[in-house]
Amino acid sequence: MSYSQAPVQYGLAAAQSDVPISLSSSGLPRPINSSVQIVSIASTSAAQQANGQVTFSIPTGASAGYLKNNSMYLKCKVAISTAANTAAATTFALKSSSASALINRLTVSCGKQLSQINNYHLLAEMLITHTTSRNFYSDDSSILQYTGRTAFAVNSVNGASIDVVIPIVCPLFNADKALPLFLLNSPILVQFDLNSVANAFKNAGGEILNYTISSAQLVYEVIQPDMNFVAMIKAGMLPSAENPAGNMYQLNIRDYMTLITASSATLNYQIGANLSSVNAVAYAQITNAPAQNADTRLVKNGQTNFRLALDGRLVNNFNLDNEPQIFAEMNRSFANLFDSNITSNCSATDYSTDNFVGAVSCRRVSDVMSMTGTACQNINLQLDSTGGNFNTYIVVLYDQVLTIDATGTPNLIH
Repeated sequence: MSYSQAPVQYGLAAAQSDVPISLSSSGLPRPINSSVQIVSIASTSAAQQANGQVTFSIPTGASAGYLKNNSMYLKCKVAISTAANTAAATTFALKSSSASALINRLTVSCGKQLSQINNYHLLAEMLITHTTSRNFYSDDSSILQYTGRTAFAVNSVNGASIDVVIPIVCPLFNADKALPLFLLNSPILVQFDLNSVANAFKNAGGEILNYTISSAQLVYEVIQPDMNFVAMIKAGMLPSAENPAGNMYQLNIRDYMTLITASSATLNYQIGANLSSVNAVAYAQITNAPAQNADTRLVKNGQTNFRLALDGRLVNNFNLDNEPQIFAEMNRSFANLFDSNITSNCSATDYSTDNFVGAVSCRRVSDVMSMTGTACQNINLQLDSTGGNFNTYIVVLYDQVLTIDATGTPNLIH
C-alpha cells in the first residue's frame, strides 16, 4: 500500500485590516466542572538509611482524577549519625549543596517500568545549575532543600535532623499535561534509591557515619473532574465498528537517558539509542572516588574537544575547544541560549571547575510539538580531555509518547 500526503499549503503574510484582539469580546473557555485537592501519601517503606529505598504507591482507578503536572515534591526528615558532636559544618554534596543529593536513582512503574533516572543527583545538579534562575537557586531552593547553605551546623549532635522538600524531576509527572490516573489499571509505584553517605554529604572531617530518612511523604495535586466527563473519556476509547482498535490517550513526555563511563584522554563512546526524537546530549565529568571530606563537582577536566554524531552524521561540524562556545552550546541544548530569565547559577571562574556541563543540541524545531528531536539508532560521542581518575556522566534528552489504551495499560513510544 502506498502512502501519499496532500500538498502542504503555506500562507504568506499580507498587510490587511483586522480587529485587534484587545478590542474583541473575550473568547477564553472555562474549565470543566472539577475540584482540586493537595494530596500527601506516606511512604510504604519504614525509615531508611544510606543506600536504602523509599517507596510510594500512588492510587489510580475510576475516582483517582488527574495528577496535576509539575505539582509533586518529596517531603522528608533527614537525621545524621555521628560518633560525637561535629567539629565541622555539614552540607549536602555537590556544588549546589541541595538535598536532591540524597537520591541516587528514581524508578517509576505502572505494571511495567515507565521511567528510570540513574545517578539522579547528578542530573538534578545539572538542571538546578543551568535551567533555573538565580533567584530560585539562591532563595527558593535554599528554603526548600538547603541549596547553597549549611544543612547541619558545627557542633551538631548525633541524631540532629532537618526537614527538606525536594522538587521531583520525573518526566511522567513533569509533562505538559496532567496525568489521568482514572485511566490506569494499576497503582503507580515510585521508588527512590538513596545515595551513599559519600555521595550525599560534604563534611570536611568525614564525621557523618550514616543518615536516616523518615516521615517521607509524596505531595501532589489531584484534579477531580465530574464523573460524567470521566465516563465520556473512557467511552471514547472503547472499540467500535468504525474503530475496532479503539482510541488511545496520549501524553507527550521529555525524558532522560542517563549513563556513566570511565573517562579517558580520548573517550569514544557508543550508545545504542533506537530513539525517534533525540533533543540533546549533555555531559560532565566527576571524580570516580567520591568522599564526604572532598568536594565532588561537575568539572570540565581539561576538555579540548567534543564531537557528537547521530547514525554517523556529525551534529557539530566544528571543534568544541573553547569555554565560551561550550557554554553557548550547552545553553542551546537546554533551550536557554541568550535567555535573560533562565540563567546559569555559576560564574566565569567556577563554571569549568565546579558547575561544568557541556552539551550539543539535536532539536529540529522549538515549536510546541511532539517528537521535535532527531531520530537515530546509534549515538556516538567523542570527548577529548585530561582523563585520569574521573567518570563521564552522559545524559541523552529525548521525547517519548505515553499511551494508555481502553484496558488501562500504559505503553511508551520512543
